[in-house]
Amino acid sequence: MKTGWDTLWTGPEEAPYQIAFDASRRRLWSRDPAQAAREAGGRWDPRTETIVLPALGTEFAAEYPKGVVRFAGEDRYPLLSLRLILLNYLSAAKELPLSGRWIRYDEQPGGQVFFPNLRRTVQEPIGRLFDQVGAERMGRAGELFGFRPAEGKADLVLEGWYTPRVPLRLLFWGGDEEFPGSFQLLFDLSVSQQMHLEDSAALCGIVGELLTQGVQAVSR
Repeated sequence: MKTGWDTLWTGPEEAPYQIAFDASRRRLWSRDPAQAAREAGGRWDPRTETIVLPALGTEFAAEYPKGVVRFAGEDRYPLLSLRLILLNYLSAAKELPLSGRWIRYDEQPGGQVFFPNLRRTVQEPIGRLFDQVGAERMGRAGELFGFRPAEGKADLVLEGWYTPRVPLRLLFWGGDEEFPGSFQLLFDLSVSQQMHLEDSAALCGIVGELLTQGVQAVSR
């Protein structure tokens, strides 16, 4: 059965981010795999020596101690940027309660640094896409990656999970003759305790790509 992930996978080439991958793996090696899985909200499978982690509507598996991230039960790899931030998450996640308070990316400490680029490369394009396809198709695109409709003050609100410790809230507004459509991605206030600032910026870009590919998938 086709899913939104069908076009969102690549080979294992890591060269562009090799230093970052190596550093993340060293951090993961320093942790007990069963504890790392529990802290991240996943599970340790001693039979396959993998940490299985639900994320974005599917499951991924990270080999231990190799730190190779694949789709669980498959010999396929997700996008390179997603592999890296999933590995970073597994190497540092903490079993902490959610705050219940939603914040924008730029409301994180230091978030103003990357925000202008995110607005240009993610928020504005997804806002324009929402204008083109409407709430029904965008909602179906989000469902491919585990997002579900929710109540809120926007034309479309979707909620889902990056990982079990990192919920996401997606807000869409349609445009008019004066203003184009707009998009906003919200995090729980606790996100800075689970993810590095650069990783949460990368996640915004990944969500934008998922929505774009998802719209194409549901439009076929």
